Amino acid sequence: EEGVLFEPLCCVVHGMVETANIARGSSVLVTGPGRICLLALQVAKALDCATIITGPKSSSHRLKIAEQLGADLVISEGVVDGSWVDPLVKAIGNVDYVVEASGTEEAIRDGLRVVKRRGKFLELGVLVKPCNLDFVQLVYKEVTAVGSIASVCSSWVTALDLVKSDKVNLKSLVDPTFPFDRW
Repeated sequence: EEGVLFEPLCCVVHGMVETANIARGSSVLVTGPGRICLLALQVAKALDCATIITGPKSSSHRLKIAEQLGADLVISEGVVDGSWVDPLVKAIGNVDYVVEASGTEEAIRDGLRVVKRRGKFLELGVLVKPCNLDFVQLVYKEVTAVGSIASVCSSWVTALDLVKSDKVNLKSLVDPTFPFDRW
């Protein structure tokens, strides 16, 4: 059952480890909280990163999974309107990396506000429509922005090592299954 999540894990590994080169021990904001976000959380934790997860209150079930998987901070209050950003930055400062996994304009906007000067912004979420980017944040902060959607052979090897060493728990992300006659 959890095998269906292995290929998405490989895409996350490729984006985070091989494309954005997330450094061990850094701070990472992951927006989501779908399965890509929860996989990204586990990869960040495997890199000993401090992790912040955001998602709307309507995703409370998955936000609880994020807590169970070891997220250092889970934010749902004010996610839709972006009112969470300023209090977070005031309390802990900006983050080294943003892994945007929701594919929403709001999460991209907020991520660019939260990433530190010369930080990195990784877009893993698939955008369903064009969005307006705040290039002022990108330029003045000298943010490196990259996108990633696929995997390569080396990411499969790394992903397999993460699963074998129990640093990534795919089973925790499997929803209940039903036979086809109940579909």
